Amino acid sequence: MPFKPEDTSQQSPPVPSNGTPRGTAEETRHTGVGKSAKELKPGQFLILEGVIENRHPVAIGGEAPPSGSWLVLSSPLHIGKFLTREVYLLHKLLPAGKKALLHGRLVLREYGGVETPRRAYAALSGISDLGDDEPFFDGEKFWSRESDEPLRMLVIGEAHLVDAPSRLLVLEDARLIAHVGTWGGLLPASEGPFQGFYAKAAIEPPSQADKAAIRFDEQHKPVDATTCEPLRELGHTGPETPHPDAMYTTWYWNEHTESVYVMLTGGIAGFQNYIQWVIHVPRRGT
Repeated sequence: MPFKPEDTSQQSPPVPSNGTPRGTAEETRHTGVGKSAKELKPGQFLILEGVIENRHPVAIGGEAPPSGSWLVLSSPLHIGKFLTREVYLLHKLLPAGKKALLHGRLVLREYGGVETPRRAYAALSGISDLGDDEPFFDGEKFWSRESDEPLRMLVIGEAHLVDAPSRLLVLEDARLIAHVGTWGGLLPASEGPFQGFYAKAAIEPPSQADKAAIRFDEQHKPVDATTCEPLRELGHTGPETPHPDAMYTTWYWNEHTESVYVMLTGGIAGFQNYIQWVIHVPRRGT
């Protein structure tokens, strides 16, 4: 069961389609649901509602609050002894004036301390825009507001760039949508690995060009048709105990075409690397 995050907005937290609130009593106890706003702590996952303001202060070094999108809240947040009505959005830029319902992880940061007094500010990391139907992250798994089952995530590391953030895909098979975001890299532990989503991609049947872009070697492993480089396996599903009629699904990454191939193998029909779906994965800023 998905956990139920702290909801500090003026509306009810996300619930599954059957109308049953998410989370059990045990989950509620561990995630702070039902606590007063005065008990909020850094690292807690929560839902915030407010209006977006985009700010661009100018100062030397870290002597000013950060530029970017801020969520202005209708009611204050109490984080220990710290009180605020605004939260900075890490790795997320939204249109000014937008009324937003966001899920993320609460972070406390500071600026100043040299030429200006040191000041604290609240930030939100690992942001999901619930108003845009983005899945949300609970620190371990991704969840949809429409389902009680966790969503599959695929992490695509950047070749030859060990410290670079990876691309992330969170798959909503029921809607044939892949949410594309950023994962990992050199980040403070307090922010977590998830950096938010930046695009959506269709999970669609393969075109003739998609099929022609790959071939299979003598071991029936997929390789890129142009470079002959093997496709990278991102994950697979199937029964833990081998069975002659079992069906296996494998997700492969083609770095040359920047596409994910979803292939079926096995089953009574005897599929062998049947290409069921393809996802063309955009880069950030494209």
